[in-house]
Amino acid sequence: MYHQACGVERARALANWARGRRVPKSQLVREALARYLAPSSATAERAPQVTARAFAEQWAALPRLTAEEARDLEADIAAARAALPPVRAPWA
Repeated sequence: MYHQACGVERARALANWARGRRVPKSQLVREALARYLAPSSATAERAPQVTARAFAEQWAALPRLTAEEARDLEADIAAARAALPPVRAPWA
């Protein structure tokens, strides 16, 4: 019962706040979520800028699977897929 009362009070407060600012409640919620989910400028770090040339050099230096490792990986993936239960449509 208490949780319902809190929800009703919050809904009323949101409605009053929206009415006072003359905006839809949905707009208030969207803006609040956007502020909550947006990274803080103090903690956000920019990703380093990498040129295509530097990226290509890094890519070329990455280790590669041998033919045997690739076959083993393919077999592992196939076995894992076979072990999964069939996907059932939720509406079926």
